[in-house]
This record gives sequence, C-alpha cells and structure tokens, in this order.
Amino acid sequence: MKRFSLFGLVPLMVIMICVIQGCTKERPVSSDDQSGSTVLEGCVDLGLPSGTKWKSENEINPNDPDFGFYTYEEAIAALGSMMPSKDQLNELKTECQWEWTEKGYKVTGPNGKHIILNAPGYRGCNGEIYEVSFCGFYWSSTANGSTDAWILRFDAGTVGMFNNRQCNAGSVRLVQK
Repeated sequence: MKRFSLFGLVPLMVIMICVIQGCTKERPVSSDDQSGSTVLEGCVDLGLPSGTKWKSENEINPNDPDFGFYTYEEAIAALGSMMPSKDQLNELKTECQWEWTEKGYKVTGPNGKHIILNAPGYRGCNGEIYEVSFCGFYWSSTANGSTDAWILRFDAGTVGMFNNRQCNAGSVRLVQK
C-alpha cells in the first residue's frame, strides 16, 4: 500500500512543479547538436535528392496573430538559416507529387512520406489580405535584389516559383539542411 501511494503522488508532484516553474506544452523550435548545426523538431524526410527535411507545420509570426504571416525581412531576421533557399523550394516543387486538398496541397516525396502546405493566402504591401484558402505563398531565403525575393506560390491549378516584393507577407516553412 505504501508503494502504491508513493507512485500516486509522483504525477501530482510533477504537475505541481510544472505549475510553479511555468511549464508549457510547446516544444522548442530547434536545438543545437554537437556539430553546432541546428536540429529542428517535427521534420519530415521526404526522400529528396538533396536530403533536405521539411518541418511539418508553418512557423507562426507572433506579431501577426490573425494569420501568422511574415514579411521577408521579418522572416530573415527571426528564422534566417532555417528558411529554405530558392533551390530547396524548387526541388520540393519538381521532385514531389502535389495533390490539392481542402486545406492546400498534400506534397508527397519520392519515399512516400508527405507534408501538407496549407493555403492561407497572403498580405499585400498595402496591408490587405488576399486569396485566403485559395493560395499558398511561401518565402525562400533567397533575395532577388534589394526589394524582391523568391517565393513558392500555388493555387488549385498552379505551383510555381515567382519573384515577389519583400513588403508582402506570407508563410514560412522551415527546413533541416
């Protein structure tokens, strides 16, 4: 009986410690391995030739609570080297199968694993929101001059790489390089 009551107290003690110390359910976005490179949690290996692994969810900009969009500058400042390059987005476009769903695209890699790229739309430089549920707009880390950068943009019929103004705001999906 004494053993049972001690084991019953352990979960209660853990809960009390978490409440006192402010534990949360959120996991860290990344950590560093012994080699010094960033290791992201929640990445999916799609079997791409480059070996790039894609995070299973978009990064949410805390400064945009309604949509979670980033301008290019915000994304580079906050997420930098974890953002995909133009080449990595293009590899995702060309090496994977894309199937439109209610939420965006199911993107299936050569090894059969998949991620979902949702279609939340984007915010124009004027602050207006466009194409919610119809368009995905994903930043690359690759600038094109001082005012533009490369994006992966899609809708139900088109997936392509486009040059876009950095003042627009879109989604960011991180990669493990």
